Amino acid sequence: MSDRLLRCTVCREDAEPRRLQVCYECEARFHMSMRADGSERDCGAPLLSNACGISVACDPCIDRMERETGYVVAVRSQVGPASAERTGVGRSERGEP
Repeated sequence: MSDRLLRCTVCREDAEPRRLQVCYECEARFHMSMRADGSERDCGAPLLSNACGISVACDPCIDRMERETGYVVAVRSQVGPASAERTGVGRSERGEP
């Protein structure tokens, strides 16, 4: 294990480099768990696309993409800084503007 820690740009907590990913949109480092059980912090999510396959993006970029498109662009875990506000349903599906 490395003694060097890096900071997550979403939640501002320090983490080991292996626990962070780089957002394909803004290139910020953020917590991204590689576990499917939801036991670790996620400050972003994987995205599927026709052009690139799988990419990862931070929560702020995902939120922006969902506001701009009106669609859910990622299924996010319930472990992270904004988990209390996440429902897994996009704004247009909830009837919000």
